[in-house]
Amino acid sequence: MSRIPEIRRSPLVSLFRTLTFGITIALFIRYALAKLDINKVLNIKQPDLNIYFDLPNRTIGDFPVRVYAIGDIHGDFNNALDILSAAGVVSPVYPFEWTAGNATLVQTGDVVDRGPDTRFLFKWFDELSTQAEQQGGRIVRLLGNHEFMNAKGDWRYVHYGDLVSYPEPYIENRKYDWGPEGEIGDLLITKYNVTFKDETSRSHFMHAGLSPEWGLKEDFVNSMGHEVLEMFMKAEELPDELKGFWGIKGPMWYRGYAQLPMEIACEVASNVTKALNVDRLVMGHTPQFSGIRSRCNGQIVLIDTGLSTAYSGERAVLRILQNERTNIVEAVYRDRVVKL
Repeated sequence: MSRIPEIRRSPLVSLFRTLTFGITIALFIRYALAKLDINKVLNIKQPDLNIYFDLPNRTIGDFPVRVYAIGDIHGDFNNALDILSAAGVVSPVYPFEWTAGNATLVQTGDVVDRGPDTRFLFKWFDELSTQAEQQGGRIVRLLGNHEFMNAKGDWRYVHYGDLVSYPEPYIENRKYDWGPEGEIGDLLITKYNVTFKDETSRSHFMHAGLSPEWGLKEDFVNSMGHEVLEMFMKAEELPDELKGFWGIKGPMWYRGYAQLPMEIACEVASNVTKALNVDRLVMGHTPQFSGIRSRCNGQIVLIDTGLSTAYSGERAVLRILQNERTNIVEAVYRDRVVKL
């Protein structure tokens, strides 16, 4: 009887078959897992982290409440346009219109001085305000100490370009414009305030800040401010009861929130936020050249970044985003967004 010769398999062939089988099984398992939602099988609900972190798929439209704030502009239209357009508030191309829909923009004063574009800026913000209202938004315009100074006739910081933007005689025409009958004077009296409290975002805005003794007088600050403003325009002497408003610790000059030691500043901020029933105090006035600065766990937010060419500080806008789940406070720069 003949014998069938034994066929010896090469070890390499066996290894190849084993690897092929293993790879096939691995690919099958990977395919099966890709089709299987393990979270559904185990009934695990993943948290929506997009709400809390600035992920690429987070959109501004996810937040029905959007509040922007820009600090001291000091006569520099180009830099103001640059950062407001970067933040999506206005169009970067002529005629530089409102693009923020139903959002709120707060400008905390000091539009004037140190730069040449004062007249154009006041007119631009007035036009933007009309456009914002047509889209369900609004612009809140606040007075800074430099608006009061110019109304008072203190022109130490007036830029030459601002002065010669008026027809001759320059000084007389500018003086009239800043009076109660002038275009800018009328705007300041009728459209500008000293303070603004946004109930929805629980934020209080103004130029300099309310010192402890003024924290309980917030209800009277706007009316007092307008009274002082009109008296300055008419070159009238302030009565004793109004002199404190224009004092170093008054609402137009106070720098405590930016300059006091942390412990003291936080104690003051805690007391004033409680008195005003807000979460944060937002203010300009004291430049923070490196960018928007937050103190005391966000109770103090300092937004004057010296964006004007006169200072060459950072260009930045504060943005508060809020929906039913969360509240996000962040600084928007031309090239980045920083959470505060």
